[in-house]
Amino acid sequence: MKTPTIDELRKKYYDGDASLEEERLLKRLLQAPDAPPEWKEEAELMEILSTPPEVVPPAGFEHRILERLQREPDFNAEVQPTPVKRFFRPWVYATAVAAAMMGFVFIMQRNMEPEYTVYSDTCHTAEEAKAEIENALLLVANTLILGDVADDLGGPCD
Repeated sequence: MKTPTIDELRKKYYDGDASLEEERLLKRLLQAPDAPPEWKEEAELMEILSTPPEVVPPAGFEHRILERLQREPDFNAEVQPTPVKRFFRPWVYATAVAAAMMGFVFIMQRNMEPEYTVYSDTCHTAEEAKAEIENALLLVANTLILGDVADDLGGPCD
C-alpha cells in the first residue's frame, strides 16, 4: 500500500474526500514534534473545524415550539373560498378568453396579409410595371456610363 504524502492528505481533507483514518493521519503529521510551526497552526485550525460547537437552546424554547405547532392551521381541512376569489374568478376566465381571441385575430391577420419580398410583384398595373423597368434600366445605364467601367469597355459600337 502506498503511503500518501502530506500534500495529498491536505488536498483530500480540504476537498472533503478524506476518510476518517486519513484525517487522523494528517492530524498526527501536522502535530508531530518536528513539524514546522505553521503546520501546528493548521492542526489547531483543523481541530476547531472538526469540533462542533455546543449549542444551548434558550430557556422555554421547547415550550414555544409546542405552542406554535398547536396554533398551526390544519392543512387537510377544506378551504372555503373568500369573497375576493369569487369576485375575480369570472374576470380570470374572461381575460383568458379575450387573450385567446386576440391571439387568434393576430395570427389570422398575419397570415392573410401578403408579405412582399424582393422577388414579389409590387406593380398592380402594366403601366406601373413599365415605369419600374424603365427606372431600373436607367439606373443600370447611369451606373455604367458615369462609373469607371465605361472607360474600360472602350468606345461605343458602330
